Amino acid sequence: MPDSRTPVADSAVRLDKPAPSDWSRVVRLARGREIILTSVGSQSGKRFLVNADAVGLTIVDVDHLAVSDPARDVLVDAARHHPEYFGRAQGGGVVLLGKDVRLGPDGAFQRDRKIVDLAQIVQSIPRSDVVEISVLAKHVGRHTWRGALIGAIVGATVAGAGAASCRPGSECYSVPVLAAAGALIGGVYGTGIGAIVGAVAPRSPNVIYRAG
Repeated sequence: MPDSRTPVADSAVRLDKPAPSDWSRVVRLARGREIILTSVGSQSGKRFLVNADAVGLTIVDVDHLAVSDPARDVLVDAARHHPEYFGRAQGGGVVLLGKDVRLGPDGAFQRDRKIVDLAQIVQSIPRSDVVEISVLAKHVGRHTWRGALIGAIVGATVAGAGAASCRPGSECYSVPVLAAAGALIGGVYGTGIGAIVGAVAPRSPNVIYRAG
């Protein structure tokens, strides 16, 4: 199994385009990245990426394990932040996860009690069996520019209307000047609000690979 200890940056993976049948987008994902995987013979669900190459995927699946919440949390944390531990266990190594959970070639143990076989959580899936892969992502940028656009339109409209209603003899600025100022101020506020909305909004799935 290839060494997965060096994270692979996925910043180059464009998430806002229709997904082509381009496997290289999967290979570029960072190890430990949470994905939604649909493959032949299994239900679609959340997985953690251990490794991806031209042949296929190695993933960690703890989504349907009947284990205690603390043990599940430890496995999820390891899958997300140290996916190489699972490859090490496949190679015969033993890794201590937290205070009382250890991972080895025979599976995961909590103290001296076996909680799951390694083969139940670590799976190798041939590329030919992969139907679709999505990633969960926030869209801060999308919400930001939408907020800026809406804020600019509202600001320009309100300021322009105020200037248009100015009575003769009053100290007023022209409609274009006030509309431009309103658009600028509204755009700034809209950008901030959009960024906040994007940060707190739930992540949504983006398909990055679909078998052709």
